[in-house]
Amino acid sequence: MALRTPTTGTGSLDARQAAILEAVIRHYVLSAQPVASQAIAANDGIGVSSATVRNEMAVLEERGLIEQPHTSAGRVPTERGYRWYVDHMRGTRGLSVVQRRAISYFFASPHSSVCELLAETSHLLARVTDHAGVVVAPAADAASVCSFHLTPLDSGTAVAVAVMSDGSVERELLGLDDAVDATRVQAAEEILSDALTSHPLSAHGSPRVTGDTLIDGVVDTAVAAIRRHVRESSEPCFVGGAGRIAAEQDAFGSSDLAELLDVLERPSLLATITRDALDRGMTVQIGSENDLSELRECSMVLASYPVGLAASGTVAVLGPTRMDYATALGAVAHVARQLTDAVADLDLAAGSGT
Repeated sequence: MALRTPTTGTGSLDARQAAILEAVIRHYVLSAQPVASQAIAANDGIGVSSATVRNEMAVLEERGLIEQPHTSAGRVPTERGYRWYVDHMRGTRGLSVVQRRAISYFFASPHSSVCELLAETSHLLARVTDHAGVVVAPAADAASVCSFHLTPLDSGTAVAVAVMSDGSVERELLGLDDAVDATRVQAAEEILSDALTSHPLSAHGSPRVTGDTLIDGVVDTAVAAIRRHVRESSEPCFVGGAGRIAAEQDAFGSSDLAELLDVLERPSLLATITRDALDRGMTVQIGSENDLSELRECSMVLASYPVGLAASGTVAVLGPTRMDYATALGAVAHVARQLTDAVADLDLAAGSGT
């Protein structure tokens, strides 16, 4: 997964300074306590004295990469320090064997529908990273129709069934003229199937006209139902592990926890935030890089997962800026790859009627 181009303007760090900054971040992520030079000199294999570490930390502080919250305390990373770390991440451990197995086991297990899969994937991300997991489905109008069926039920009623490229199955009851017989319903189905399949819903024009008012009436009724579906549909967004945000309250400093949780309860807003971030080329959004004030003490790690030829959804991890970025990046990238295949498998199963 490509990382955002560095924009901190901090200049280059030499190998020792980079190692010390990475050590400060690792310690702080684990302990949530300011990191002293003695701890780094004793535990991180830097190979220099605590006095040398302290001198290098002073340089890092001058460059705005770490700061000293209290006069007698150690240092903590700044947003700029986290940004440098993410943009220059080297030799990170990513996911553990246990975490990879948990993801593989999840995707090897059966799922009954795309919605169930996406909802449970958000909880998987939360379990693997200990932060909130967010999964956004592809926009409905970006999905295409894989197959379309129109079946008469009784006089004046038929059911339209569309199997979508994102694996979902859309059903709609249609009210028809009582004079419409099964032959005309079949003719309308052929016209609609030809017009709808393999095109994004938003791109559909008007199907061909036959001149038979009853057939054309069935076609018009079905097209109106499809357009209504596109108009009323949004990007379903699933959030797993919102309670973990509450458990991390101390990590958000001055943020209003109620306002932050309110954001997680607004799926359309989350879908917009993640889509806009990816549109700007952001795969990691840290602190004040978030446009929304409620997220200014949060970080979000994102990736898109393609579905079909034109559509894509989003997976993300949302937590405090003091997060384990290596694990979050590894989880989001690995889950996104697996999710693409899992949705495709459900799509094939739905299309074959299994």
